[in-house]
Amino acid sequence: MDRSQFTEVRLQDSLVKERVFEARARLVSKCKACNGSGFASGNGTGSIRRQIYCRCMKQFLIEKNLIICGVPLEALELAAKIRSGKGLVDVDYKRVILDIDEHNIREINRRKSPFQLYKDLLMPYVKNAGEAISRGDSILLFGSNSRGKTWSLYYLALMLMDNFSVMFMPLKELFIHINNAYYGADNSREAAASKQQAQSMLSLIRDVDLLLLDEGSKLPKFSDSVSVQLEGIAKERIGNNKVVVLASNHAPLDFHRNFGPQVVSAFIKDVYALHILTGPDLRHKAMLKSEAFSYVGR
Repeated sequence: MDRSQFTEVRLQDSLVKERVFEARARLVSKCKACNGSGFASGNGTGSIRRQIYCRCMKQFLIEKNLIICGVPLEALELAAKIRSGKGLVDVDYKRVILDIDEHNIREINRRKSPFQLYKDLLMPYVKNAGEAISRGDSILLFGSNSRGKTWSLYYLALMLMDNFSVMFMPLKELFIHINNAYYGADNSREAAASKQQAQSMLSLIRDVDLLLLDEGSKLPKFSDSVSVQLEGIAKERIGNNKVVVLASNHAPLDFHRNFGPQVVSAFIKDVYALHILTGPDLRHKAMLKSEAFSYVGR
């Protein structure tokens, strides 16, 4: 699904549309610098003048894209650091190979010396996003709390949401959508509307270029029937070379125990499995200055 189609579909959601309207009213309509027009004085002379966005409109467009992509607005802090060019303290990771079978997942270290998360992976991925996304290069990030996994998802969304369809979602919300779409027992009008909305969301989830899933601190519990649907979505995306980036506090073996081998195999087989090792809490650190690195696909 291309970016324009994705935006059009998302803006049909009344809640998304309402949040976008509120953001424009808050940021643009009340701006004294441009009197609510969203444009600053243009450049040029004579009859041809090029209008340029006021600062309020630039901020609104970022918020609008975040809302459309489902990214929490706390990512604006990271957006400000990216624009300012301030440096983000990087963290180490080890790339591991996941040997998946019916009963177990074994981690095989490909290289003992650690890589840098932003410098060696995320920035090169963004720089070569067209190739990476066309190949369906998916990523699994796992490790302890406050190592920058969720902010890595924010970073990918911020850097790619202008050119690709990107959906950020906590994993538990995906389970809720699956349950509402297929297993809601209530026959009321409200339940029917919820089912239709959930089915529309699952259709988007299947088709977006990048699906960014944040598992959170606790693995959600779900029924076997939900697991079957999750497996179907995972296989469909991976089979169609659709990117999944999954961030989790849990090791792959925990996923194997909780989700079952079929779901795990569909989601994380042949992905970049990255074990986040050490580093500071990134939530209030500055962004690492961008450098040029070549991206090597799988």
